Amino acid sequence: MAAGFPPVSAGQASPVVGEPVPVSAVFDDYGGFDSLGSATDVEAFRMDGRMYGMAAALDDGVQIMDVTDPARPDPVPLAIGSEGFSALPGAYDVEAFHMGGRTYCMVAATGYDRIGAPHRGSVQIIEITDPERPARSSLVFNGSGGFGALADARDVEVFHAGGRTYAITAAPGDDGIQIMDMTDPERPVPASAIFDDAGGFGALDGATDVGHSAWTAAHAAWWPLGTTGFR
Repeated sequence: MAAGFPPVSAGQASPVVGEPVPVSAVFDDYGGFDSLGSATDVEAFRMDGRMYGMAAALDDGVQIMDVTDPARPDPVPLAIGSEGFSALPGAYDVEAFHMGGRTYCMVAATGYDRIGAPHRGSVQIIEITDPERPARSSLVFNGSGGFGALADARDVEVFHAGGRTYAITAAPGDDGIQIMDMTDPERPVPASAIFDDAGGFGALDGATDVGHSAWTAAHAAWWPLGTTGFR
């Protein structure tokens, strides 16, 4: 502790920048949280004056929680698991976005759960305008409908260009990047795909992370591009 400051108790704000203080913690299969098995990513969004968090979990899908009071996170009753959501095996990354007065989340799924059961890589689009009643909007699978760069999908980001909305996904199983047009969340359309050692792209081997500027972090590079890290 820096000199001149008293010890900080749990739940109190630290007077020293750079010294985080634990506020709360939740665990799978405790307190109503039943979709956190092997959680890999979190995302926050605001809805009707309340703050929510979402966690992508390899084993279970997506857990939504009300974090308006960060010290007392409250699980939303209906977790997003495999029932009715068939593109979530190996859920790895989740991204929330707003469109047309509604709120959606996209989930990139590797296609493998923690024990390695094989599935195809995929992206699931879910409407969460009412966080307690998530509804499936659409889903895409690797190798179907013109989507050819989603194997072992690890990361997804949403961006806007030319009046349209797009998603960009990193897929180390294909050593590539898939871009899709999400302007109609119920009907995603493949826009383009790029692969390592093709078309002048030579640093996509093992691509795991993407950002709004369309840069990627690749295992083969072993250094961060922009501000990304390795997963």
